[in-house]
Parts: sequence; structure tokens; C-alpha cells
Amino acid sequence: MCSDQQRDALRPAPAAALLRTVTRLIITVVCVAHTPVSQALRSDYAIGFEAEYSDNMALTENAEEDEIGLSLLLAFSLEHTSAAFDADVRALFDYANYLNNVFDDETLGSLRTDLEWRPLPGQFHWRLEDYFTQTALSAAAPETPDNRINTNAFATGPDIFFRLGPATTLETSLRRAEYYFEDTDVDSSRNIATVGWVRALRPSFDLSANVAYTDTDFTEESQDDFKRIDYFIRADTRQGRSTLVADVGATRIDRDNEERLDGFLGRLGWVRQVGVNTQFYIEASGQYTDSGTDLLMAGARPFELDRTNEIVTGDIFFERRVEARYRRGTSERNWEVHALLRDEDYELLPLDRETYSVRFLYHRGIVQSTYLNAHVLLRREDYLDTTQLNKDAEYRLGLERQLGRNLAARLDYVFNTRDSNLVGGDYDENRVLFLIYYGRTDPRAFR
Repeated sequence: MCSDQQRDALRPAPAAALLRTVTRLIITVVCVAHTPVSQALRSDYAIGFEAEYSDNMALTENAEEDEIGLSLLLAFSLEHTSAAFDADVRALFDYANYLNNVFDDETLGSLRTDLEWRPLPGQFHWRLEDYFTQTALSAAAPETPDNRINTNAFATGPDIFFRLGPATTLETSLRRAEYYFEDTDVDSSRNIATVGWVRALRPSFDLSANVAYTDTDFTEESQDDFKRIDYFIRADTRQGRSTLVADVGATRIDRDNEERLDGFLGRLGWVRQVGVNTQFYIEASGQYTDSGTDLLMAGARPFELDRTNEIVTGDIFFERRVEARYRRGTSERNWEVHALLRDEDYELLPLDRETYSVRFLYHRGIVQSTYLNAHVLLRREDYLDTTQLNKDAEYRLGLERQLGRNLAARLDYVFNTRDSNLVGGDYDENRVLFLIYYGRTDPRAFR
């Protein structure tokens, strides 16, 4: 495995730019490459150049400004599964140059890392998770380069298993986590411990009783540190083509300077392989959460999320959420539908919000080596305390052409619009994008 120096470099530290995250990723890859299972790694990469024209880059109602952006895209993924080591790493590096200087040049990107080392399989495992991305600083304002910040969630620690009987196991999980939000006061460090008594009632059905404890320490004194305890029963079943995990329990949160919070905890995740080329996924929850926990959970979700409408705050909120995806088709012809219903009730800040969104994607081969791509996003955000109501829509239509075995180009037209009851909050934008890339996959798909 890695040397002590390499392990030291993986320890979390606040970072103000993408460079530190990319460095962490490089060290992770080196560590993986030096393990005995490295020969079984599956990897992919893409290199792209994108040119983009927008007639309203700042997304304003009246002061519209044209902008031309040029982006260099570098992306890759690593994946490995074995009895001793699992690795799943996806990364995108995006350097954007704005020719008309409406905004300063910027470095963007994302990193999803999930590593699990099992020196004693079934007894002692070590897990490392990291999720780096950009999100909007103000969710109520349009997402522009001036309204984007780097965010990072990091967690690492052991999973320890004690076999108490033929069908009974005691599972313990310990984590040290660091959550970072650039240019804010909500960075935090957390110590997390989970203990679960698991009983295998049938080969495909487990039932467990669990306790999870979290001690949260914010970097800035302006935020309220808290301790959280979750008690929940978990049912985990695998039947044929379906997998279902459900939690039911309660949460208690003790805040240093505020009243104690007690509430319901419920989570549900269901995956159904309907056919060879059809999959349905749904996730539903009702629970207390916060920006840091929400960020790490987003990195582990099974499909891409829209991070631009997340509210960055140190406040605790009760969230009711239902998110679903339905995908059908092959690589030559497929379509997907994503739906989100979300209700957020904040404890201290006037940020209560209801969100509804639907995303539709379509991909189809029309002639040899040429594909039609379509994308529609409809989103409604209702801020209950301020009465602000935003109705967003994005329509995208494009063509993609394979120019060679590993060379492709695509041309997209995008119409982006917002209807808001906030004075000056409406905007329309027309955007044209041209992308040429080398690799088997569009580099933006690595996000």
C-alpha cells in the first residue's frame, strides 16, 4: 500500500482552489497503482476543447452582455473491484477563458473518489470518500461565474465487523470528516461513529438496529456547534432484480446555543432493473440535515445531481425529499427522466423553500455515426419566507458526430430562461456550444 508520506497527503485540509483537490486525486491514483490489484484497473479518459457563445452571460434582465468562452477539458475515471480493494474515481478539470472579460477566467472541475481497502475482508475495512464540486453561493440568484464557489466533502475511517453468531453481526463505523465551502463561514470538522446490530433473517433480507453519533465543530465561532444522535431500524432486501434499503427512526440534535431538536428520521432507496435496458431508481427521505452532510451524500448518489440550487448555510433544516430516475434504451437510442420534489424547513434562517424539477434527456442515432441529443429542464423554486418564486427552464438541442474511433464533435443550441416575481429577476439567454473531444465519452459526462 501507500507510504506514510502518501497517507499524510490524503488527510483533509481546507483548500481554496481546485489545485489541492487535483493533487489529492493524483496521490490517490498513485496509491491505487501501487496496490497488488492495480493490474485489474479499468480506466477511461477524455480530452476536449469547447467554444461557447452566450448573448446574456451575466443572466440579467436588462444589462445583457455577449461573451465567448473557451474551455480546456481533461477528464478520466478509474474503477476496480476485488475481494481486497475497491476503487471508483471520476474527475473533470475545466479551465475556462472568457474573451470579452465579462467574468474573470476560472478553473472548474469535479472529483468523486470512493476507495475501500479490506486488509481483513469481512472483519476490518478502511473507507475513503471525497467529493469536490462547485455550487451556487446564493441559490436564489442565477448561476454565473460570480455566484459559484468550490465545495469539498471528505470522510475517512474504518469499518469493523464482529461476528456474534451464524446470522448475527455487530458493525462499527468510525469517520473523520471535513466539509469545506469557499468564501463562507460554514466549514466544519466532524467525528462520526455508527454501531449497528445486524441480523440476517434470510439470505436476501437483513434487519438491523443502529445508533449514529456525530460531533460537529465549525471553524468559525459565528456558527453553532452541535452533537447529533440518530436511532434507526434498517431493512435491507435483495429480491431478483430489485434492491431496497429503508431506515425508520428518530433524531436528537443538541446545539450549543439553541434549543434541542427532536424529529423523525426516514430514508428509502429502491433500485429496480425492469429489463435488460431499463432501470428505475427512487430515493425518498424525511430527516434533519445540513449543508455539509448534504454535500457528501450528493457525491454518493447514483446519478448526476443539479448542485446549483443547493443552499449553503450552517443552519440545520428538516428536509423532505423524493428523487427518481427512469432510464430506458441502449447506447444507440435511449431516454431518461429525472424528477425531484424537495421541501426544506430551516430552524433559524428565513430560507424555507419548496423545489420541484423535471429533467428529460434523449439520445438517438439518426444516420451513421451521427446522433441527436435533446435535453429539457423545468424547475420551480418557491421561497416561503421571502415570497420569492423562480420558474426556470432550459431547452437544449444538438448533434453529435463520430469523426473517428476516439474522436467526436458536437454542436448544441441552448435556450435558458427564468420567470421570477422578484423585480429585475427575469432573464433569457441564447447559447451556442461547440465541443470536440478525444476519447470514448464526452468529458462532461465524467462530472
